Amino acid sequence: MKLFGLTLISVVCCFISSCDGRMKKYLVHISSGKVMDEGTNDHVTIRMIGENGDLWRTDIIPLNVKAGHWIEPGYKDAFEVNEDNLGTIKQIRLARDIVGNNGDWPVSAVMIDDVEERTKYVFHVDGGWLRPYSGQPQIIVYLKPDQIYKY
Repeated sequence: MKLFGLTLISVVCCFISSCDGRMKKYLVHISSGKVMDEGTNDHVTIRMIGENGDLWRTDIIPLNVKAGHWIEPGYKDAFEVNEDNLGTIKQIRLARDIVGNNGDWPVSAVMIDDVEERTKYVFHVDGGWLRPYSGQPQIIVYLKPDQIYKY
C-alpha cells in the first residue's frame, strides 16, 4: 500500500526507529533484595514501552536465558538489550514465570540505561517482592519510572 509515495511498511519503520534503521543499546539492571537464598532462576522477561504507546514498545525480552542463570540476591544483574529507538521510556512490563524452585523474589529496582541518549530510568517495585499466588503461572507487574536523569 502506498502512502505519500512510500510503502506503509517504510512509514511505520521510520516512525518506530527514527528513519535510520539502527538498533539502540539499552542496559537493563535488576537489583535484587539482600534476603539470603531469595534470588530467582525463573525465566525473567521485560517489555519496554516508549513515549508513543503500542507502536513504540519492544517484544517481550528474556533476560536470564542462560541455562541455570540465577539472578542473585543482593546483587545487580546487567543485561544488554538491542532494540529500536523507543524515545522516552514511559513504562516497563516485568514478569517472571514460576518454573524455578523458589517462591518469592525480592526486587529492589530495575534501571534502564539508554546508552546513546545518556539517560537512566529507575523503576522501583512496590513492596520490593514479586510473589506468586496460588495457581498463578507467572507474575507480571507494570511499572512507571520513579526517576529519569541524564548523565
